Amino acid sequence: MNAMTCDPRTRQLVYRATLALAACCDGARARDGTGYNSEDTFRMCGLARLDPRQWSDGDVHEAYWRLAKYQRQLLENHDIDWQEMRPVGDPPVRVDIWREL
Repeated sequence: MNAMTCDPRTRQLVYRATLALAACCDGARARDGTGYNSEDTFRMCGLARLDPRQWSDGDVHEAYWRLAKYQRQLLENHDIDWQEMRPVGDPPVRVDIWREL
């Protein structure tokens, strides 16, 4: 696995997309096809509330891959092309502490 750091441009693009969907998200309760589904709402809206400089490289990669399922919505409703924000390199190794408990 390659060590890498997400460049500021990629971090900002992923953040912009995360924020755009969070702004119109209701957790798929009343409006389908707008914002995040109920599975992604907690994590992605939580990331959207943080300053993108606080995101780890793992957060950027996770958000990018979660955003994959919203490509059409991002492009049609927010003029954001998912393909243009792809992080370079392999995602950093991230330990899931919940599995260790």
